[in-house]
Amino acid sequence: TGTAAEITPVRSVDRNPIGSGSRGPLTQQLQECFFGLFDGSTPDQWGWLEIIEPAGSADVGQPAAL
Repeated sequence: TGTAAEITPVRSVDRNPIGSGSRGPLTQQLQECFFGLFDGSTPDQWGWLEIIEPAGSADVGQPAAL
């Protein structure tokens, strides 16, 4: 938990591989939706994000470029 929480695949437990030992299709889909919240490719239908505009920004309503 915390601000660095993400969706992370479990590849092994106690050095025993889980499945193929790599990220599966469900985890991939969940990660794409989750990270899509930050680049705008996933709609924020739950209101989790609050856009904060840089002072003097001409691109009102758009995420700031990093």
